[in-house]
Amino acid sequence: DYFSVEDLWAYAQGERATTGVLAYFKEIIEKNKGRLGTSLSPNTQKVYKSTLRHLEAFIKNRIKGTDINLKALTIAHIEDFRNYLLTHCNRNTANKYLKTLRAVLNTAIKEELLYKNPFKYVRLSAGQYDRSFLDQDELNRLLEVKLTIPALILAQEFMIVSCFTGMHYSDIVSLKPENVVEKNGRTFISKKRVKTEQPFLVPLF
Repeated sequence: DYFSVEDLWAYAQGERATTGVLAYFKEIIEKNKGRLGTSLSPNTQKVYKSTLRHLEAFIKNRIKGTDINLKALTIAHIEDFRNYLLTHCNRNTANKYLKTLRAVLNTAIKEELLYKNPFKYVRLSAGQYDRSFLDQDELNRLLEVKLTIPALILAQEFMIVSCFTGMHYSDIVSLKPENVVEKNGRTFISKKRVKTEQPFLVPLF
């Protein structure tokens, strides 16, 4: 693995040990636990954990190793990791994992464990998808279909609420009774987005 004279000197002085990408990633996930519910959402923490799992599999199966030294990480590694991800998920999901890894490496730079981020010259291009909407006939079918399996009934209800309010799944599942409020004689859902913490109001008819 690559190391510099500064690394060797710091290691000899006991100031820091060599740090692998996976080892450092696990440290970040552990530190994230203290931010959950404040500056970090549970969903974001899940993305961190999913990214780590894919990175571990990549290093084991493609690199044939147990870890990569932070300073030994190159643009070639990032490109290889992207190609690996694209064989397991779509482009937008792959980009989400790559952005998470980039954020971890940026933190390593701030902590002076890494001098430059190999992502600097890596461009993440989004996939193109036709995000269609339900027409009235499809919406009526969703409303009228009779289901018997509790899990499917719950999924149907979530979908209906999402269709009529425009709310994201994570905002719906985190709803609490106190989020339903009265304002000027009208009823609203008053809440903050799970992802962005931006407040919103949804009128209930």
